[in-house]
Amino acid sequence: MREQKVLVIAIDPHITNPVTGNQEKASEYLGFSLDLSVSTLKQFIEYGSYDEVQIKVVDTIHINEFPKYTEFASMTEEQFMKLFPVNQNGKGEWYDWWTRNKEMQVLPAELDTAWHFDYSYLIDKCDLINLRKERKFDMVWVFGIDPLSMYESAMIGKSPFWINGGVGYADCENFAILGMTFSRPDGALENFCHMSEAMLNYTYGVSQQEYRERMEFNDFSELNTWQKFYLCQHNSPADNTVYGVGQVHFSPNSTRDYEWQLQTPVQSYHQTFLEDYPNITNKNVTTFTAGEYLKKCEADGFWALIQHHLWWLRHMPHYEGRDENGYLHNWWEYILDLKYVTDLAVSDLYDSGKIRIPLGESIEDISFVIKYNTKETVETTVLSSGAILKCEENNILLVPDGTIFGMSAGTGKIVIMYDGHALEYVIEVY
Repeated sequence: MREQKVLVIAIDPHITNPVTGNQEKASEYLGFSLDLSVSTLKQFIEYGSYDEVQIKVVDTIHINEFPKYTEFASMTEEQFMKLFPVNQNGKGEWYDWWTRNKEMQVLPAELDTAWHFDYSYLIDKCDLINLRKERKFDMVWVFGIDPLSMYESAMIGKSPFWINGGVGYADCENFAILGMTFSRPDGALENFCHMSEAMLNYTYGVSQQEYRERMEFNDFSELNTWQKFYLCQHNSPADNTVYGVGQVHFSPNSTRDYEWQLQTPVQSYHQTFLEDYPNITNKNVTTFTAGEYLKKCEADGFWALIQHHLWWLRHMPHYEGRDENGYLHNWWEYILDLKYVTDLAVSDLYDSGKIRIPLGESIEDISFVIKYNTKETVETTVLSSGAILKCEENNILLVPDGTIFGMSAGTGKIVIMYDGHALEYVIEVY
C-alpha cells in the first residue's frame, strides 16, 4: 500500500446569486460540491487499485478568482451569468453551456477545446515549487469551473515528460497536476487513467505515437507485458483475433474511440492479468463483451465510461516481486513514483565490469548503479533492489537462489535486469 499526498486547489470564485442576492461560490451556484468531487475521485482510485493507493488530502487551497488563461482575458461575472443563467430555483443552469457560448459568443470558442490555462500563474500563486521541495504533497488536483481549459494532466519538475498534457520545467522533484471541472466526475477518472497510460508508456519505452497506432508484430512473444495489456481490436493487426485488456478509450472489442458499450463478443486473455500474472499468454482466453463491466447499470455514456475505467484499472498488476525483465509486478509504483530508470552502470567496486571469484567459493550479492531520469544515480545491490539475476548456462558458474558459485576455472557472464534495463558483468573463476 502506498499513501499519495494530494494537494487540492479549487478555482471557485464567489458570485452574487441573482435570485437570492447572496454571495456564494460558483460551484455551489451550479449545484456542485468540492468535497464530493474530491471524495469521488479518491474512491475511484482506491477501489481501482485494490486499495494499493491510499489518497490523503493534505491541504485545500481556495482561489477566489475565475480561471486565468495565457492568451485570453479571464471570464467576468457578467459573462459567467450569461453562460450559466439562473433558474427559478436560484440555481445556475450548467448543462449545454458550450452551445450557449457558440450562440452568444460570450467567450472565445478555443476555450472549449484547447489548453490555454495559465499554469505559471497557478504555480506562483500557490507556491507549488517550494511546497514540493518541502515534500508537502505528491500530486496536485485542481478542480475548477467551466471552461477551465487545463490539460487533463501535466507534469512539472526537473525532468518532466508528457502525461497527456504539457510539461513545465522547475527546480523541484517531478509532480503531476490533474486539471478537472466540478461538472465531470467521469472526466476526473478519465484524466487519472490517461495519466496512468502515459506513465506506463514511459516505463516500458513505448512512444505516444506507437501507443495510438495499429501494432505490428509477427509473434505474441515479441510484445512486452504493457503492450500485451493494451492490445485490443482497434490497434491489433488484421490477422490477430485474441486481445488483452485494452486502452482507456478502447475495450478489448472496440474498433473506434469511446466504444465501451459494444456487445460483440471477442476472445480476450484479460483475466490472466488477475489470475496468472506475470505468465501472460494468448492461449488462456475467455469471451469478452461490454457486459463484463456493465452488468449492474444502464449502458449510457456516463456510466459506461466509469464502469469501463474502473474495470480497466482493476486489471493493473498489483503484486509483489519482479518479472524476468526486472519490471515490478506492481504497476502502481510506476504510476505514483515519477522517478524512472534510464540506465544501469557498473559499480566502482569492480574493475571494468569484471568480478573475480576463487574456485569453489561464492558471492551472495553484487553491487550496481541505477541511473534515473532525474539525473540521480543510486548504488545498490541485487538483493536490496530486488533486481533479477540471469546467468548464461555453462559449467563455470552456478546461480542457485541468487548466489553465484564458481564451479570451475574460466569466465562466464551474468546479467542484472532492472525495470527492463540490462547490465552485464564478466565473472572470472580462478
